[in-house]
Amino acid sequence: DLEESKADFDFLNKLPGKKILLKGNHDYWWTTLKKMKVFLENNNFENINFLYNNSYFVENKIIVGTKGWSTISFNNEENYKILKRELIRLELSIKDGIDRFGKNKEFIAFLHYPPFYKEEVGEDIDFIKLLKKYDIKRCYYGHLHGEAHKEAIEGVVDGIDFKLVSSDYLNFDLIKI
Repeated sequence: DLEESKADFDFLNKLPGKKILLKGNHDYWWTTLKKMKVFLENNNFENINFLYNNSYFVENKIIVGTKGWSTISFNNEENYKILKRELIRLELSIKDGIDRFGKNKEFIAFLHYPPFYKEEVGEDIDFIKLLKKYDIKRCYYGHLHGEAHKEAIEGVVDGIDFKLVSSDYLNFDLIKI
């Protein structure tokens, strides 16, 4: 839970710069946005924010995103519902960016899960359709570790530049976005 993660947040808070956290599949501490904001405030974690149905304006760019979902998990109705919910959350994030900061800036999308996998290249991908609808040209994602790196899609697909940014994939180095 959040209280158990306090030492981790303290570590992050002490790092330089502002941090924007996006939910991943192992973030069991993640709760409602209101509760997480209260937790940050109560612990004086002033340079950490959450990307959850919202957006941020950073260096003349609009940051949007959501956890996403495995696009190859459609073997049951529950997985399909989760995917559709994550698409709604991404669109809410994008619309928040438009409403708060306007349309005339670069939008950069972040997802935890890859927006698609190699075996899906050339298929009709919902995340790609949504990014294209809003003319988003860059998308960064994580989730793939170890042997799964070979599943990474990087480079331009359908006019969108995709980049895997899992920590181990980057050898725990920072990259400039």
